[in-house]
Amino acid sequence: MKICVVHSKRTRESAEALSLALDARRHNPYSIRHKGNYDLVFNYGYAGGDLQHLSKNIINPPEGVLNSINKITTYKKLKESKVPTCNYVLDQKDVPKSWTWAVCRETVVGSNCEGVTITRPYDLIPNCPLYTEFFKHDAEYRMVVYKDRVLGRYRKCNLHEGNFDLEYMLAQGFEALDESAINAVKAVGLDYAGVDVLCQEKTGKHIVLEVNSGPLLMDEVCNKLVKLLK
Repeated sequence: MKICVVHSKRTRESAEALSLALDARRHNPYSIRHKGNYDLVFNYGYAGGDLQHLSKNIINPPEGVLNSINKITTYKKLKESKVPTCNYVLDQKDVPKSWTWAVCRETVVGSNCEGVTITRPYDLIPNCPLYTEFFKHDAEYRMVVYKDRVLGRYRKCNLHEGNFDLEYMLAQGFEALDESAINAVKAVGLDYAGVDVLCQEKTGKHIVLEVNSGPLLMDEVCNKLVKLLK
């Protein structure tokens, strides 16, 4: 099978690793306009335009990537699909006093805590395009999904200013999180993504925080993708 991996600047490292493992051609954002005749295009986080000139068989259509990049669109589509996610409002005056903490987001496309401040609803609230209710949790997981299956489950460890390590987890006890992660990827229109889930481990209550169309590629996931695609 003739495969091409396309990517954004941000996802280059993982896309390179995947293309090498698949023995595939890799297109960066500058050469992506070139025509191709591929059996499959694996889109690793590129949202810059149509990819039909490369192949009709595309993993992660660019419109799905756009949906996942914009947090307002993501939360809206998750709510519509009844996937547990953040409570959110778009206007400063609509932030409920009943929220214990309000997460104020200066940008709807940022990552790694970029432009995020947390305040109490009755304090001075900055003017932002998006506000979410803080979800009290004691664990954060990254679930890597390809279509109807979870390829890898990781606990986020050593979180500090948006940086973190990923600890590989076995499959036992993750059925509810698996279901939410798979449904989240479908809801935003993707085939493959890393889904960040906040969880209260004693109660099992959880929410989907983010859907990432170009997650850091871990060895376990890469090996499974190779078996599925080659």
